[in-house]
Amino acid sequence: MTQTATKVQAPVVIEAKVYELPEVGLHVATILSVEDLGMIKSELYGEQRKVRITYRIEDENGADGSPMLVFETFTASFGKKTRLGMRLRSLGVNTDQPSLDISEIAGMRINVNIVHNKNGDRTYANVDSASRIRKSSVAAAKMAEEI
Repeated sequence: MTQTATKVQAPVVIEAKVYELPEVGLHVATILSVEDLGMIKSELYGEQRKVRITYRIEDENGADGSPMLVFETFTASFGKKTRLGMRLRSLGVNTDQPSLDISEIAGMRINVNIVHNKNGDRTYANVDSASRIRKSSVAAAKMAEEI
C-alpha cells in the first residue's frame, strides 16, 4: 500500500524591520566589526568584493535601552580616491601599503557625524564622516563627568 504525503504549508509572513535612528550630528561610536561580505553583484558595476563596518553609537540608546547600530558598506579597495580608503585615512590608518588587514580597526572608539538620507519612503542613518577622538577631547570629557 502506497501512502501519499500531504504537505500543508503555513503562510510565511515577513515584516520589514524598523530601525530606530540615532539623532543627526556628532556622536561617539565604537567600531564593533569589520565583515568581508564577499563578492556582491550589482547591475551597474558587476561583481565587486564588499566589506561592512558596523558602528555602535555610544552616547545614545534606543527606546528599549539597546545600543544603536549604524552600518556602512564599502567596495574592498583602499586607493586614494575610494570611499574605504578615505574612511581609513580619516581614522589614522596608513593605507600606503600593498595589503592591509582592516579588521584591526574593530574596537576603535571614534567620532562619527550621522546624517539622515531618504530613499523612497524609508529614512536611513548614514556616517557622513568619521575621525579619531583626540586625547585632549577624552581628557576634557572625563573632567566634565567629574564635575
